Order: sequence, then C-alpha cells, then structure tokens
Amino acid sequence: MDCIFCKIIAWQIPSAKIRENDEFVAILDAFPACKWQALVMTKAHIWSDVFVMPNDQYSRFLLAVKEVVALLRKWLQVERIWIVVEGMQVDHAHIKLYPFRGWKSFEGGLIGSEMAKEEDLQTLANQIRNSI
Repeated sequence: MDCIFCKIIAWQIPSAKIRENDEFVAILDAFPACKWQALVMTKAHIWSDVFVMPNDQYSRFLLAVKEVVALLRKWLQVERIWIVVEGMQVDHAHIKLYPFRGWKSFEGGLIGSEMAKEEDLQTLANQIRNSI
C-alpha cells in the first residue's frame, strides 16, 4: 500500500510519535498548518470518511483524540485545541489537532508552513511520551 500514514505506522517513515495504543497513533505533524499541529490516526488503514466508522470504533477514536488533546494542553500550555476532520490529502482515517494560541496566530487563516524541524518534533514528542 502506498499510504504515507501506513508507512509512518510501520516505521518506514520517521515520525514524532506522542501517544499510541492498539488502535490509534498520534504524531506531531511534519508539515503543520500551525505550530505543533498533531495528527491522530487509525493504525489500520481505514477510509478517511470517519463518519461511516462503526459507532464503537468512532467513539474509541474520539476518546483517543481527547487523550492527546489533554497532553497537548499540558505541554503547550494552551486552553483550546481545534479538531479538523477532512481527509482530503491522505485517504486514511485521521483527525488534525490545531493548538489555539489566540486569534493573532491565525491571521490570514491556516496556511501550510515550512516543514517542521525533526529535532524540535522529537524533543517535544519525547517530553510528552515520558510524562505519560
């Protein structure tokens, strides 16, 4: 399969994983729309339309997202995390998490930024993982 998320889950592509269980994995996004954006994705390759998931799986997915949101709030010291479910770029079930630092940080809207520095991603990911 030529799915970038499947390759990340299989460790074929490096990532800054911050949380993982039997069904889901959370990483810091290497190509964020805003600083410290995270992704929570299913480990199994599931169609990106999460609204057709069986209810029990969908509930577990959102509970996994909630755990990651709590970690991001703690480590990034933000009050809110926005969630985005769109599945347009990668056809693999995932939810994007945008740390909200106030409206000024989003002037001009969400736009793709440069690739995040791998060292910065790994440093924060290690701090978050080690706090669990």
